[in-house]
Amino acid sequence: GKYKYKFAPTDLHPLLEEIVRDFIPLAEKSRVSLFYTQEEASPVPSAYIDRDRIKWVLNNLVENAITYTPEGGTVRVSIDGAERRIFVRVKDSGIGIHEEDRANIFERFFRAGNAISKQNAGNGLGLYIARTIATDHGGDLSFLSNQEGPGTTFVLSLPIAS
Repeated sequence: GKYKYKFAPTDLHPLLEEIVRDFIPLAEKSRVSLFYTQEEASPVPSAYIDRDRIKWVLNNLVENAITYTPEGGTVRVSIDGAERRIFVRVKDSGIGIHEEDRANIFERFFRAGNAISKQNAGNGLGLYIARTIATDHGGDLSFLSNQEGPGTTFVLSLPIAS
């Protein structure tokens, strides 16, 4: 079924700070460095979102990034805006997504082989639900391989509040 959303203009900066702060203990336990940066010097406009649902999406992305990044790795959360969109990126130096798994990564119950071997727990619904929530907000959730090294960058795009 569809979620019932409570949309409101929301400043994502404090939300991202809160999420990163909440995941510091897991990052420290996993021996992974976790950072948050705002890419632009000027403030990013507010997004028109259901704060709790988008927090769930971002929690899922950050937790996955930490879980699938080996000791000594890095997870970086960043935000920037362009052309009436806000982009939140969760970039890790983790195990990455194999070419043969890329087309299915947002499918229900799909788990990549390298993810299963790293972390057996999970039901393959997190990214499916996260993308559904993103598209219900008029945004999207996508990913790309890091060009400068191992890992993946997930990109959540959201429309700005009018």
